[in-house]
Amino acid sequence: MICERMSGHMLLHILAGFTYNIMSSGILFFFLGLLPLSFIIAFAGLEIGIAFIQAQVFVVLTSSYIKDGLDLH
Repeated sequence: MICERMSGHMLLHILAGFTYNIMSSGILFFFLGLLPLSFIIAFAGLEIGIAFIQAQVFVVLTSSYIKDGLDLH
C-alpha cells in the first residue's frame, strides 16, 4: 500500500517539474503547458479518490477483524 502511494506522489512530482519547465520557457510554451497541467489536476483527483477507497477498505477490514476477535474468543 505504501508503494502505491509513493509511486503516485513520484509521478505527480515528475510531471509537475516537467510542466514547470515547459511553462517557464516562454509564452507559447506556457499555453502548451496547460495540457499536462490539466492531466496533473485530473491525476491528483484520481489519487484522492483512490485514497478514500483504500481508507474505506482499511476501516471495513479492521472492523471485521475486531468483531471476529471479540465474538470468536
